[in-house]
Amino acid sequence: MSVIKELVFTPTCLACGLLGAHLCGTCELELNPFIGKPLQNVSAIFCASKYEGWIREKLIEFKNGRAQNVPALAAALTVAFDFANFTNSYTLVPIPSASEKIMERGFDSISILGKEVSKRVESAPELTAALFLKSQVRDQVGLTAAERKVNMAQAFGIRQKLDGDIVLIDDVITTGATMSSAARILRIAGAQRVFGIALCGSPKSR
Repeated sequence: MSVIKELVFTPTCLACGLLGAHLCGTCELELNPFIGKPLQNVSAIFCASKYEGWIREKLIEFKNGRAQNVPALAAALTVAFDFANFTNSYTLVPIPSASEKIMERGFDSISILGKEVSKRVESAPELTAALFLKSQVRDQVGLTAAERKVNMAQAFGIRQKLDGDIVLIDDVITTGATMSSAARILRIAGAQRVFGIALCGSPKSR
């Protein structure tokens, strides 16, 4: 392979631009995963990073339609999975995107992120689109915590019965209204425990 072809096909770190990986080892080590703020219906939340720096910038690009950011963001999300260190088997369930958001981006952001993560974490857990949005919801941006809770209260439906542990995947947890509402439906469908994994969120208070 020529030098030019090697440069074209060699991935570069999304955070620092170093050749060789979508997220280089140094930038991966600089992530500081943590336990997130507790949420109703959720056993524990694990986040890869605070919503700041390169991960915030690249996540915004991703949510605006830049699908090329998926491998690096999935690598960052895998750090949160390693930190969580789940000992029981589990099923991955992505938080579904609104249909209008899928139309705007050209893809379901959390679904494709979940597919990439499922290839990277140990034991290759099952990924299932168990959740769907059964009602129209407002864009959460700019809503207060109370408004978000009302907005998401009856938003989700379930496609199948579940059992065992479920790990919900999302990109950013702000108030937690979306994940809490989704977890409630999963528990009703039979999940024994529901955990949350996100790229960004707020740390649990000490």
